[in-house]
Amino acid sequence: MPESTYIHVEYENTQSEDLLSSKQKKFFAILIPISFALDVFAMSVLKLQGGDATALIGGTAVFILIILTLFAHKQQGFEKITAYLIQGFQFGFKVFGPVIPIAAFFYLGDSGFQQILGNHLPKTS
Repeated sequence: MPESTYIHVEYENTQSEDLLSSKQKKFFAILIPISFALDVFAMSVLKLQGGDATALIGGTAVFILIILTLFAHKQQGFEKITAYLIQGFQFGFKVFGPVIPIAAFFYLGDSGFQQILGNHLPKTS
């Protein structure tokens, strides 16, 4: 059988302690879906697409990260925000790193191949 191709990512200093109270957890469990629902509403009303819509969703996610981290870690909040952002970027590079060359070859197979190498091949090839 072939080996698994899953990527295993480990984080340093991971803890499983309760950082938020039960009321705070319930509040954020309601706030987060409402925030993204408001994003969807704003995108439809303002007709945001592409990069503008992506910026809205990304900004909302970062805002939620900041608020949750400040509530959970109080005095160490700003240091933890930085640590969480770094962990997120590291995870993104580990997961999407192999995808970039594959996507490059995929797009080269389109019209980019002729733009780079030219039309020097015989017509029968």
